[in-house]
Amino acid sequence: MSEARLPVFGPTETFPVDESGEPFAVVRLDVAVTRNQLRTAIAIGHAEMAAEPALDQLSTADIRREVEGHLAAGATIELYREQARVVGLLAEADRLAEVDAAVDRAYTTANSVDFDEYRIAQARRALVEAEQLDMGDDQAMARMIGRLGVVLSQLLDVVDGSAQ
Repeated sequence: MSEARLPVFGPTETFPVDESGEPFAVVRLDVAVTRNQLRTAIAIGHAEMAAEPALDQLSTADIRREVEGHLAAGATIELYREQARVVGLLAEADRLAEVDAAVDRAYTTANSVDFDEYRIAQARRALVEAEQLDMGDDQAMARMIGRLGVVLSQLLDVVDGSAQ
């Protein structure tokens, strides 16, 4: 199945990788996951909360936050594990300046994507995809309705000025 036909959710919040350091940029990404991967992320997140409250009492936002938090935590752990070794190797190879230049080129304010413009472009893309949807495919229709709900909510944030 094409990712373009999958429902899109999140992010519910920004997860800090290192609370002791000064953030430099927020990196957003879409991760296509299977049902079993979602089950795993929810189960682990819920177990880490001592299974309280019960799953059927968690809000939709809480469930999504647990999945996103689990995915972010995995990346964070790997960054912590590798950062000293990789930065050391870059310094030994005299490549820190080269990598810093790449970071600055991709992650400075001058090169950032205006998030409102990004959300508007995503909404337009979703609308085009909705117009091309097979109306006889109930599952695709249900996914698209969910996706359009998220897109509409994000557009209202843009209009209301509450977008991040």
